[in-house]
Amino acid sequence: MADAVCTHCKLNFSEDVMIVEGSHFFCCKGCQGVYHLLSEQGLDGFYAKLGDTKLQPAIQNTDDLEKFDLEGFQNKYVRQDEDGLHEIHLIIEGIHCSACVWLNEKVLHKTDGVMEASINYTNNKAKVVWDDSVIKLSSIIETIRSIGYNAYPYDPALQEERAVQTRKTYYTRILVAVFGSMNIMWLAIAHYAGYFSGMQQSFKDILN
Repeated sequence: MADAVCTHCKLNFSEDVMIVEGSHFFCCKGCQGVYHLLSEQGLDGFYAKLGDTKLQPAIQNTDDLEKFDLEGFQNKYVRQDEDGLHEIHLIIEGIHCSACVWLNEKVLHKTDGVMEASINYTNNKAKVVWDDSVIKLSSIIETIRSIGYNAYPYDPALQEERAVQTRKTYYTRILVAVFGSMNIMWLAIAHYAGYFSGMQQSFKDILN
């Protein structure tokens, strides 16, 4: 079975596992839902802006939304200005390019009760201001998730922890690559120096 490209996330999957809808292929219900949502809102120009950039398949999770409206959470992360508007800084997960920033800002601007939404592409940090009498924070998070992204409150301590973990992952990959390259280098040196001259031909064939 040939591979097909998901209309939303642009990832390749075998056709037999895809959801087929006319000329469109979707790898999951999430991507299918996001595609139709953007089309209905007149935001399907996102795909032209996206170009060849690949996205993560859309994951729509609503299990933890209620925590965003809890008093303890609000006291920790939400600020209220003199006009009674609520403000929070969020980290948007899943942003890969300026098209992702454009889409998130457009969707939030179209959401009733959201007064301001701006995203810094360099660190994926978003500032969102809303009227809590019109919309709850949980609904704002749900809106972001509905288009295939995720959001959590900006927390300097948490960000540092994530940064440390990311650096550890990168360093581990670099070390593995370095050790692998060194082994290949030593084999190459031995080969060209003639150290394998007395070796059986079958072993030489493996090393060549």
